[in-house]
Amino acid sequence: MMRHLAIIRTHRWGEAEERTLAALRPVFGADLVVAYHNRRRRDALPLPVADVTAAWVASSGLRAVPDFGWRCGDYFYYAARQAHPGYDFYWMIEPDVVITGDVAGFFTRFAAATEDVLGRGLKPYEEDIPFIRGMPDVAHWKAIFPLTRFSGRALDHLRAMRIAYSQGPVGNRFFSNDEIFCCSTLMNSPGFTGAPLEKYAADWLEDTNFETNPTILLEALLAEGVTGKLVHPVRSRADFKRVVAERLAANTGFLRRMRYSLQHLDTDDFEEIVLQAASLHRQALADHRAVGEAALKRLLK
Repeated sequence: MMRHLAIIRTHRWGEAEERTLAALRPVFGADLVVAYHNRRRRDALPLPVADVTAAWVASSGLRAVPDFGWRCGDYFYYAARQAHPGYDFYWMIEPDVVITGDVAGFFTRFAAATEDVLGRGLKPYEEDIPFIRGMPDVAHWKAIFPLTRFSGRALDHLRAMRIAYSQGPVGNRFFSNDEIFCCSTLMNSPGFTGAPLEKYAADWLEDTNFETNPTILLEALLAEGVTGKLVHPVRSRADFKRVVAERLAANTGFLRRMRYSLQHLDTDDFEEIVLQAASLHRQALADHRAVGEAALKRLLK
């Protein structure tokens, strides 16, 4: 019988992680771990931890690009595989993935699947993005990474290839991300196979949002009574508010060209600008809420 390990990938431990643990524990039991990026405290967690730090990355022969915790999700797989090598297949799930309804029923769909890589929308990829330019000599493949499954032998092959790639000439800007590197490497390596998640669970991914955006409020999803679906990205009320605030605040690049003028403003001027911006953002939020009656239904179709 094939053995499966589930990995929760995170950089914090909070409500979303607890919710993911509660969903997966009845399915995987003791075959469940967390791969944790830069754990700040050595607090005891309710499951085994594989720590992923810059020091571990460097000692493993991998490249610690500045944003490896976001860009290189495959590193989390390697850390979990290193700590728990005795499994045939490894699932990795991010805490903003929600499996509504029968979680065990979802994973049962893949019990007999033997492919080395499974991911949402696994297919050839031809868009011109920096991560593609970091692998110029292969046919490119991609799958969305929040929920994926790899065989143990595939992870061993990928780790060796990633170490070699890390020592190569590609600069950090074009250093390929997890989606491009893993899928392109395996699908161009003889003896390895892959399939989209849809091959085994098409109904779980039909009429739903499983993309990188937009962020969905968990309460809205639950209020809609959606069941039997894979949904991403989903956040609790506190996380949703934080993400919206961060995205509103992130649009500040235009200020670079105003730095000289900003030197001539005082604290009161700054406060007036902030208050005006807050008023405009508040109105924008209210306007979008006013027309959002069917927004979730559209999102899930």
